[in-house]
This record gives sequence, structure tokens and C-alpha cells, in this order.
Amino acid sequence: MTFLKLAGTKLRRTELEESREGDVLDLVADENNQYDKFAVKVINKRTGKQVGWIPNIYSESYNKKIRYRKFEAIVKNITGKDKDILGMNVEILWQ
Repeated sequence: MTFLKLAGTKLRRTELEESREGDVLDLVADENNQYDKFAVKVINKRTGKQVGWIPNIYSESYNKKIRYRKFEAIVKNITGKDKDILGMNVEILWQ
């Protein structure tokens, strides 16, 4: 089991506000990302919207893992509700 805070949530306030704790997430290789060739975007399956990325420090290993391992990812919690910048912590269970 892995817990991590998503990257790239600063400009996704609406998407994070629409998300709920326990929502199921999908991890998808972002092959056209100009900043990180191993980028992994995180999609909320309930809303169909992207909520962020796996932090680039982990992107290469996650990019490889999602191609050959099954996983379950969920929204653990949404942070910063009392501030201007929301964040999201996720839980990933690798099988």
C-alpha cells in the first residue's frame, strides 16, 4: 500500500472540489507530457476528470508499474479546504 500527495493540483481546484474521499482513481501514462516523459496522470473515474499527476520523483517507476501490475487507487483525502490551494492525498494498493 502506498500513500502520496498528487502534483499539479494548483490549477485543478474545480476538479478537486468535485472529488470525494473514497472516489476510485485511474493512473494513466501521459505520453504527450512535455515536461516528463514518464508522467502519469491521475483521473477520477466518477467524474472523468484529471485531478493531478504522480509526482515526478516517482513517475518513472509508476509508469512502468501501471503497465504490468494491477492496482486500486482511491482518494484518501482532500487537503487545504480552508485555504486557497487544494491538494489531494491518494492511496494505491498494488496487487
